Amino acid sequence: MLHYLIERKYQKSIFHHTKEHTTYDLQNLLGTGSYGTAWLMQHRENGKRAVLKYLRPKHRNKERNKQRFLQEIRFLREISHPAVPFVHLDGQVGKIPYYIMDYVEGITFEQAIFQERRKFTVGDALHYGKLLLMIVID
Repeated sequence: MLHYLIERKYQKSIFHHTKEHTTYDLQNLLGTGSYGTAWLMQHRENGKRAVLKYLRPKHRNKERNKQRFLQEIRFLREISHPAVPFVHLDGQVGKIPYYIMDYVEGITFEQAIFQERRKFTVGDALHYGKLLLMIVID
């Protein structure tokens, strides 16, 4: 219960911050993972969709997890490729880092495997791994 209340407190702070200091409006929750929470947003002027992702508050005092999240932002900023979302903005609200990136239509591997019950062969995994490596080392 305490984690839930802390999560709600920081969520409200981040929502208020993005409303007051960005040109995006919140739409709906996309998902929550072990490290972060992602929300769909829409640009007020051009209507383009984006994603707000922030570190879950339960990790705010865990330096290793915070550094991993910040590293994710750095990696996304360093990779300039059409298949990788562009980071428009990043910052912190309290001790919680966040960023806003392009929204990319599609499903995750997790959704494909667990919701759609898709099966991937070793060859599939190697193929997708190779594609990802080509993006990262390009």
